Amino acid sequence: HGCIQLLQDWCAKNNAELTCLKGNGEEYLLTPDRDEMPDQDQEWNVDMLNLVQWWEDHLTPGDIEWIRSFHSHIFWNDACLVHDSPIDRLMPESWHKPNLAPKYQEWFYHSRGIYPKMPDEEWQKLWAFMDTQNFSLVFCGHTHIPFFKEHEGRRVFNLGSAGIPLDGDPCPSWVMAVESADGKLDVAIRRVEYDIRLIHELIDQTPDYYDFKDTD
Repeated sequence: HGCIQLLQDWCAKNNAELTCLKGNGEEYLLTPDRDEMPDQDQEWNVDMLNLVQWWEDHLTPGDIEWIRSFHSHIFWNDACLVHDSPIDRLMPESWHKPNLAPKYQEWFYHSRGIYPKMPDEEWQKLWAFMDTQNFSLVFCGHTHIPFFKEHEGRRVFNLGSAGIPLDGDPCPSWVMAVESADGKLDVAIRRVEYDIRLIHELIDQTPDYYDFKDTD
């Protein structure tokens, strides 16, 4: 809720329009009829169902409707922006499970995303898919590992994560892309210093958060 307020207040102050993408967390939150979902007793499902319920309990109906308006993918000039992979978002039929209700498909799909040490055959599949879809630039996230890769004019930028980067550097990562007047795109991965002690204090102030439950 605090993140949503921060984003919406910034937009109002700067008279700016914000376009957002859904990630797997947002998809979990928006999954309807979770109490009727199959395999609820699996360990991962038990934890996620409790965590997602905590999220829902701490969001307003307006927050959830705003999240519902997020996009699964965005085309911007010669770029495709997605949370995990453009193949996942543009070809959902490739991973949809048979005999599973459409409303539960996202919950049970755990995308590998795009990561630096991805096997060469997977990179070749991605390059070929970019060619068939007529875009040469991809912005993605999901793996929480920021990196850049280029191959024969095609470029992939993984933004990493603002909340939980997993590349060994705790500083939040993000990507700045600026288009010049002549159409040239300048893209750079950025890192930001922050006060980790403040994060610890916020955790201490939120004792009911399911993921921070006491363990022996």
